[in-house]
Amino acid sequence: MIFGFSNEKLTKKLFKMNSTKLFIYSTIFMLILAAQDVLGQKKPYEDPKYGPDSASRMECVKNLSLYREFVKQKNYMDAISSWYEVFHKCPQATKNIYIDGVKIFRYLIEKEGDPQKQSDYVDSLMQVYDQRIKYYKDEGYVLGRKGVDFLRYRKDKIEDIQIGYDILNKSISLRKNQTEEAVLVTFMTATEALFKEAVIEKEKVVENYAMLLDIIEAKLAKKSDDEDAL
Repeated sequence: MIFGFSNEKLTKKLFKMNSTKLFIYSTIFMLILAAQDVLGQKKPYEDPKYGPDSASRMECVKNLSLYREFVKQKNYMDAISSWYEVFHKCPQATKNIYIDGVKIFRYLIEKEGDPQKQSDYVDSLMQVYDQRIKYYKDEGYVLGRKGVDFLRYRKDKIEDIQIGYDILNKSISLRKNQTEEAVLVTFMTATEALFKEAVIEKEKVVENYAMLLDIIEAKLAKKSDDEDAL
């Protein structure tokens, strides 16, 4: 049985459809490579960001092209296998690996009904953020996104709220006045939750509130200055 379908004819039909998609996208991929040769552009098998040798680079570019076509169609189930190959074998090929990885795992998390599998997907989503930081830096910004997603999917246990709080706190300390609004709101919500469970003291709540207020006021002042400059 494949993907929950027990009907043999239906299963064969789905397999045939997926095989056809792969053939079409592989053909497109080969045409792109041929065009690059004709136009004299830098060939992927010469670029080390796609892998250590020409064979692995060609495989990386093929998988990259395949999964991105599926993601453009929001067909995340078909995208996952090729995306996985790129994520593990040529992680520096493009930042889109991580932007698309977030889309894929958010979809899988929200679609999944099994709590354990859902938790595994959340772990994978966190790995996507960690690997993006490893290869593309911008730690403060990415930690903000990571912390918001962590608390979006893990907010029932106080231990998890503490983890999310720490992630966001580090993000804010790095980004300061550039911190995104979603990060500020989620951080304050986590602060209130920790205070209610007596994990942090009232003084810390006041301190966090004052810090966020300063950031918001700085943002408003900058927005006003930008408008005056028009």
